[in-house]
Amino acid sequence: MFEIPCKKCGGKGVIPYYRHINGGECFDCSGSGIEEVSKEEYDAYLENEKFKKRVKEKGTFVVFNKATDEFEYFKSEKEVTGKYGNFYSFGRKYAGYSAYFFDKHKDLVLKQNYYGDNSFIQDFRKQVIIDKKDKLKKWIGMLNGWLKTAIENKKFADEISELKIMIAETELMIAEAEQELQSIS
Repeated sequence: MFEIPCKKCGGKGVIPYYRHINGGECFDCSGSGIEEVSKEEYDAYLENEKFKKRVKEKGTFVVFNKATDEFEYFKSEKEVTGKYGNFYSFGRKYAGYSAYFFDKHKDLVLKQNYYGDNSFIQDFRKQVIIDKKDKLKKWIGMLNGWLKTAIENKKFADEISELKIMIAETELMIAEAEQELQSIS
């Protein structure tokens, strides 16, 4: 087993709000301030700590590039707009998080992170794959429409085999995206 600071008391061993109950001792860690966790939880904790340090050093404005799967950190809104131009929100969400989108850069998403954890990073990556799958499903719908037209209008009969191949290839790409999504989860 691995040890990390207790999540409930933040590693202090006491919760000041509950001083009137057993001196505020944290029941989760029995006042030790330490919690035993599995290897996976320990690795996630270390990754989160690295992320928090990076955010403190580089800034709380995190720009995600959906095309390149890269994250960039900025200290201020002015710094972000200086590099990428204006952004907007209007209550839009990306992967379940409030996010900002850029006028001139469709592949960029801005998330302002107030020293939170890095869980949004994996969720953003998953959303890219989900968006790709949805786009491929729309493409299959269009291809099926073309195939139906080709079958109905016998003059396009030579295109039928090409359309069937394109549909099969697109379905394969959807299956690959599904596997990639499962491997991230």
